Amino acid sequence: MTPFFSSPIPVIAFHRVLPYKNSISVTIDEFDHYLQWFRKRGFRSLTSAQFERALAGEEVVERGLVITFDDGYRDNCYIAAPLLEKYGMNAILFVVTGKIKDEQTGQPTDTWLEEGDERYLSWDEIKSMVDSGIFELHSHTHSHDSSWINSSSANIRQVVQQDIAISVQTLRDQGYTHEIHLAWPWGYFRQEWLDDLSALGIRFSYTTQPGTNYPGCDIRKIMRLSGEKPFDYIKRLCSVGSSPALGRALNSASRTWSAMRGRP
Repeated sequence: MTPFFSSPIPVIAFHRVLPYKNSISVTIDEFDHYLQWFRKRGFRSLTSAQFERALAGEEVVERGLVITFDDGYRDNCYIAAPLLEKYGMNAILFVVTGKIKDEQTGQPTDTWLEEGDERYLSWDEIKSMVDSGIFELHSHTHSHDSSWINSSSANIRQVVQQDIAISVQTLRDQGYTHEIHLAWPWGYFRQEWLDDLSALGIRFSYTTQPGTNYPGCDIRKIMRLSGEKPFDYIKRLCSVGSSPALGRALNSASRTWSAMRGRP
């Protein structure tokens, strides 16, 4: 049985860091403030391998957290990466492999940053991010298809499995050989999709259900806190979540709320 005193690990989910705030972005100042607060409170960011060992009970982690970015926007390279480096932190990049560009598309400009164009990274940019040691690369599926959510198609299970398989193979073709983690688009999944992950070589998948993670939790349903929520929310849940007893109470309440909404 997992010791009750095992230290929970919060996972923070971001998408973009921009000069302005919208539903999927934080501002540059906000992100800087987040990282500064994490550092002052003694949190250290974990790699996926460290996270794996911590959840397996193979490595004791005190005040660890995981920082993630979903989708693969270019500002992750030009804005988020330098700020992570400034505070000695690292992050996981979950990319939609079908949206990643084969070639560079020019240097970012103030214009596109202000306009908020959905400009995605190129493979060369991703390589530079990974080579720096600041980011590591994982899957956010190949298509990020919103039709999965309400689909009643008889073959939706096969469609999802194929899409994830293409994403994993794309990462392999780009030379990435580490164990791949998956972040579900919009945090949506079905139980049978989870059951198919092992055949795809995936053990860890991430949701958008708020909560923290600890040895013995379901690693196919990693909980995450949204970085786009108000900063006080993040501080409060990180503080609560880092307490073993309160962290488990938070998770229990989150699972109950999810069940009431009909989510897995």
